[in-house]
Amino acid sequence: MEYSSKVLDHHGIVAGVCREIELAETINRIVGVNEQQKVSTGDAVMAMVINALGFVSKPLYMFPDFMETKPVDRLFETGLAAEDFNDDTLGRALDRLYENNTTKIFMEVSMRTLSNMGVTRNFFHLDTTSIGVHGEYEHSDEEMVPIEIKRAFQGWNLRPETIPDIAHHGFRIGPSGVDRLLERKHIR
Repeated sequence: MEYSSKVLDHHGIVAGVCREIELAETINRIVGVNEQQKVSTGDAVMAMVINALGFVSKPLYMFPDFMETKPVDRLFETGLAAEDFNDDTLGRALDRLYENNTTKIFMEVSMRTLSNMGVTRNFFHLDTTSIGVHGEYEHSDEEMVPIEIKRAFQGWNLRPETIPDIAHHGFRIGPSGVDRLLERKHIR
């Protein structure tokens, strides 16, 4: 009989949390699983999270060495081996994440985590901003001609009669992307 020893450290806790929030399953649902893959994209991401939270952060080409000292069969439920987590596998997983919109994947994982942890949310954060421009508007809105900026305008502490016409454009960044809120609003 042959015995071997592997160091689990805190990696078991990290893997347990990844399982609890369904990290690999959520990513695989979005990205898809190719039957020719031995390591799914979700498992590759989970391995990178374990590595990143392992206080050693090995580069991708040294990943099999990192995984060699870990009990891979305990961390992953899919019968994988340390050598399966090579830099090609991890690189392809990163490519798949990029191709499938990393922001969307992050939002889905975050929402799944909140749901699995029983966290209720009453609002979503939206980031808004507005841009004020000054210039002459010799063209109609239908012509869609860019506005030439004549001079910079700073501060709102001027007297109303000295404030030039300002065109405001408002933008919101939220779950659906960037939306334009305001078309044109003149002050005076």
